[in-house]
Amino acid sequence: MRITKTVNPTAAAPDSASIKATRALCGEDQAPGDIAIFGAVRDAASNSPLDTAVVLLQWMDLTLARDGVKHLLVSRSALTNGEGRYTACGVPIGATLVAWAVRGGATTGSVFLTLGRLPEHLDFTLDATARRFELDPEPARVRVSDAPPSAIGTAQYRASIRDSNGQPVPGAHARVLGHRYVSATADGALTIDSLAGGTQSLEVLAIGFLPERRVVNVPIGAAPPDTVRLTSLKSVLDTIRVTAGRDETGFDRRRSSKLGQFITAADVERENPVSTTNLLRTRDGLRLQFDMAGDVHIVSTAAADTCTPTILIDGFLQPRAPHVSGVADLNWAMHPDEIGGVEIYNHPALVPIEFQRWMPQANKCGAIVLWTRERLRLPRATFDPASKKP
Repeated sequence: MRITKTVNPTAAAPDSASIKATRALCGEDQAPGDIAIFGAVRDAASNSPLDTAVVLLQWMDLTLARDGVKHLLVSRSALTNGEGRYTACGVPIGATLVAWAVRGGATTGSVFLTLGRLPEHLDFTLDATARRFELDPEPARVRVSDAPPSAIGTAQYRASIRDSNGQPVPGAHARVLGHRYVSATADGALTIDSLAGGTQSLEVLAIGFLPERRVVNVPIGAAPPDTVRLTSLKSVLDTIRVTAGRDETGFDRRRSSKLGQFITAADVERENPVSTTNLLRTRDGLRLQFDMAGDVHIVSTAAADTCTPTILIDGFLQPRAPHVSGVADLNWAMHPDEIGGVEIYNHPALVPIEFQRWMPQANKCGAIVLWTRERLRLPRATFDPASKKP
């Protein structure tokens, strides 16, 4: 039985206008809690409509099972008609999802979208000359379960990174998702090469500024640079103090969004695990795996094949630790009585923007973010995991 979906907490329940608009697009049999996404797919060079393009959508769904709540990756697809138009039905109100379009071997970038109560209009432009990073023996075959792909081409994206006063932000880092970061020059200018033209997601990071993510259309051919204005952290400091208190890391804010699994210091103390890996292996989509050498790893089972999630400690990549056969490196890096909180994201689309800078391009497993009690400003632990037998 479905109890809820990945929901935007500010989205209201469906009303008569939402239900009427959705059923006009998808038919009378649509569930009251679902809406539609509709739009067109066009060629990035000619702007002509593309038929037989496939628009794919993915989000996380929660299901109630006998052994508790399960997180399930849900996919939908829609095919464009002769006018390049598509309609995807059965998408939940308030969902946070990732969407992209493919045609043959060509693909757009990933677009992240949080839905409201009404059907959403979403257009794509696609560069038919671009090719995917990963070679596919059957490039024309599209599986609904495919992860969002990345592509390379001959297009460039140019931008000028500015603050709210129009001053350049030197040293800002920007990337099109799926590609490497590029640094801005002293005058705030940057160029990202080898891109597929058309719809892409741009991410910009700079010290002292809020992260910025937006959908851009990468031009094929010469075009003036976009201007990207960043919001200073100082300008929102008072708001942060009022709404988040001492939540400097954003842990409580992200936990309230319910887009991942979260473990608090109280949970750790109550469970009193003998090791950090023992704490994690009981969570949905995670388990311990032993390799041929007897080494222990935390792996994700949320994807089609088991794989290794990115592990961060206090917002940075897990530091190198002594390697002992049969002992997980993570258990050296973090002891249970040091843990102040844990965030688990079983799909890369759910990983918050502030952590995606550490994600390898080929990562399909999401991330695990551990926070020390010190970083979360929590007192020293009062329990002793060493008193518990393995």
